[in-house]
Amino acid sequence: MRRQAARLLRPKSRTFRGGSPQAVAMLRRCERSCAGYLAHPDPSRGGPPAALVAALGGLLYALRPDEPDAVRQDAVPLDAVPLDELLGAVAPALDAGGAPERELALALTEAAVALRPRSKGAWRLRGRALEESGRLSEAIVAHERYAALDGAEPRCLLRPQVLREQRELLDEAAGLLPDVAEAAGGSGSGPGRVFAAAVAGGRPLPEVRDAFTAHLTAALAAHGAAHPDVARLAVLHGRHRRLLALDPAPDGHLADARPLGVHELRGRLEGRTVCVLTGEVEPPAGAYDVVVRCDELPASVTGPVDVHATRAGSRGGWTTRAAIRIVLDESPRPGPWAEAIRSLAPGAQGRVGDAGLRRPLSDPSLCDEQQWGETPSTPFVVLRLLDFLDVSPRIGLRTAAPLSRTLRAPELDWLRARAQDCDQTRITLR
Repeated sequence: MRRQAARLLRPKSRTFRGGSPQAVAMLRRCERSCAGYLAHPDPSRGGPPAALVAALGGLLYALRPDEPDAVRQDAVPLDAVPLDELLGAVAPALDAGGAPERELALALTEAAVALRPRSKGAWRLRGRALEESGRLSEAIVAHERYAALDGAEPRCLLRPQVLREQRELLDEAAGLLPDVAEAAGGSGSGPGRVFAAAVAGGRPLPEVRDAFTAHLTAALAAHGAAHPDVARLAVLHGRHRRLLALDPAPDGHLADARPLGVHELRGRLEGRTVCVLTGEVEPPAGAYDVVVRCDELPASVTGPVDVHATRAGSRGGWTTRAAIRIVLDESPRPGPWAEAIRSLAPGAQGRVGDAGLRRPLSDPSLCDEQQWGETPSTPFVVLRLLDFLDVSPRIGLRTAAPLSRTLRAPELDWLRARAQDCDQTRITLR
């Protein structure tokens, strides 16, 4: 890992032509932050998460591609900021939950908002990174900047209000029974003082949350639940937990839809039978709990569908209502996928698959299989993902055209080797 990071930091002859010295310097600082994180993993945590490593690799490659321009025609323009890759590394960093990852997210979002000050995604993720780091006042400003760019919709204005309430209740709670350790016969560095210091010092969110719980526990032990300050502390603790459970600022590109991750998809499918359909074909009546339709939706389908799996380059059926819409894209860069997400019809989907569901076959945190190439068929991607999740008791595929015309030969071979039942237009995996 250290050798890879050192190689990425070696000076190259290529520079960001046309970019300002400030922009170049900021991107180079991002490089150093990414490479430094990869070069010094925390051994106690088993190394960085695979999703974060993949995202950072994509960012570093976008900043310093190895191939000459003549060979790599799709290279990122050297005077352009790789914003999709920059922001694509932030969410995995925050999801990792550690202090080094929070610092990395802060560095990446600082660069993003400085280089692209009118980017909605940059300000939204900047606000989230500041929240996780305990810098609530700065997070409020970031979310307000995001809300202003998003047209000041009420749902975007909610987050600053939530953070203000969170900050006010923490300030109030920190002033209640700060000397609870002394009252219990302890020392001055007990839970009350630790919690107050965490709030005053703007410590990261996990520290404040745990310190709040420890303070309430000590106060209950020292004074009992009937004490008015303990009762108030318990109310504030409950409100704080409810505020933390609220969704973060929505992505303005998703209209009224909410992102859906791998773990939530697994939970929704657990114990339910799934039928995957392509073309003008219908599932057996009442035989399956969930129906997944792939690619273009037939003209006969006008009502809501359970799940619509489609491609970033397609637009067929995007106006038909779907409870879940998953947009697939095997491109190494997330740009085409992000553009497709922005093109979704507002109100046509309840949930949208997030970046973790963009390319499940090659994603190192999911199937991690590179042998399927750059254009695997949509039904195969869905079936392989369902097989990987391993929570559905029955999975079937039904096609209008013969399977040999719907799936590529390696895909069909893989499915037939695992099928319980198979004919010309139907496969049952389990």
